Amino acid sequence: MKATALLLAVTIVAARQASAAAGDALNKAAWQPMCAMSEDLDALPSNAAAKLAELVKAAEEMAATGKRLQLYSCEAESPGDRLKAAILAPYFDRKASSILAKLKNSLGIKLMEGAARPVYAKGRLDELLNLLQQSKTTNHGCLSDHANSGTVNKQGDTIDDVPCKLKLKPTSGKYAATTTISETGFNRNPLRTVAGNSDQTNTKDCKLLTLNSAGLGGEALGTGGAATVEYAGGLFRGTAANDALTGTDMSKLTTTAKATAPIWAEASATANELAGIKADAYRNSSTDTEGDEDLQTVLVYVTRTGNGANTKAEKQEIQAHFGNPVADKISTFIAKMEAMTIPKGTIGLSTNTPLGTIASGSQLSALITRCTLKVTRERAELTNNIKETSGQKDPKAAADVCNKITDATVCNNKPFCSYNESAAEGDKKCQFNETKASKSGVPVTQTQAAGTESTTEKCKDKKKDDCKSPDCKWEGEACKDSSIFINKKLAIFSAGFVSVCFKSLEL
Repeated sequence: MKATALLLAVTIVAARQASAAAGDALNKAAWQPMCAMSEDLDALPSNAAAKLAELVKAAEEMAATGKRLQLYSCEAESPGDRLKAAILAPYFDRKASSILAKLKNSLGIKLMEGAARPVYAKGRLDELLNLLQQSKTTNHGCLSDHANSGTVNKQGDTIDDVPCKLKLKPTSGKYAATTTISETGFNRNPLRTVAGNSDQTNTKDCKLLTLNSAGLGGEALGTGGAATVEYAGGLFRGTAANDALTGTDMSKLTTTAKATAPIWAEASATANELAGIKADAYRNSSTDTEGDEDLQTVLVYVTRTGNGANTKAEKQEIQAHFGNPVADKISTFIAKMEAMTIPKGTIGLSTNTPLGTIASGSQLSALITRCTLKVTRERAELTNNIKETSGQKDPKAAADVCNKITDATVCNNKPFCSYNESAAEGDKKCQFNETKASKSGVPVTQTQAAGTESTTEKCKDKKKDDCKSPDCKWEGEACKDSSIFINKKLAIFSAGFVSVCFKSLEL
């Protein structure tokens, strides 16, 4: 009888030890993947920062390229190159502005979500692991060691020699590819997806995993409380009736497990969206550049006026400006533009510098301003020269030139102006001097009676010795009207004026 009772007792104990081990510690094979997931999710804030820096850099580079092209549209010798640069400058500026605009809205939100959602899931997991690793006594514990016979110790950033900081590292701008996140969720399943206790050991009891007796659940769960308890935001669940644990299928967070563990589904989805953000997608990297709506739009802005500026250019029009293939031709043109040398001493440069190496926005803006001022100055000088040349034929125009001069020395240096120093202080000014103009060969206003010969007729039959200014001038073998030569000079100045205007404004 005693032998039978002893045998029964041994059988009961053995059965209990060999059975499910309900409410006992998690095996290392169960908690170690949790640590791997926690460490992996720790990279997401830095990854978001790296993506942000990459996008901002792309915007800065395109903005700088736009400024360089704007300068080239002013400095280039070829009218064709000036036109290409004038079209491309606002195109690159538009691309840069587009990135910044998206960062303020959808793209910026995606970056924030790509860090916030995964970090929130990590926080839920870290809190659980931290509680489990601390819950231990001589006979109790929640995380088994490598031999599944004792409890673990957390030393620094490891638990039983497994990397497991259970905290966030400082955010950096360095990107690190994740290893546990997959396209459909996570490639780790810490606990089996079938209810049971196979992922636990019977060597230590864990009160945090005990739901149907004295432990986490106690009487509350047994008298109308929750039928199941969720751990780590739905990573796994415990059943109050029998302490059985059921893991979520972390590989199916885009389908069947999405509703079971929404926190983890959102974490993996936003992490994948973050990884998919590429700065090149926002650059002018398309092989179908002529189909780029931004390029079609700015070409119209630059080359058309009126209602035509509200339309878009056709692909053929872009191809006509740049040649085929458009993308390659634009790349070649930009390389040519970037090779232009900015002389030593300009904007503080210590050596002759290729334009493409200048990235400072303030320096590029200064170069653009310098070129604009230079062209404006040259245009003003040529305009004045044209007026002066015109004045040598037209006394009224010459008088207009004199009236605009305020400096006495400049006034007196003109062949047809004099500064009336003898006048009262308030009346001193530069005026047209008819006597001085006549001596200098500039015609003065003359009243021509009816029937009087024109200047051309007057010069026609004169001998060389009698062919004198201001009305006549000897050329070749004949005496000719001197106004012909003035007109030639005017034409030269006009051509120069047009050249400068086209250099700065021609498209």
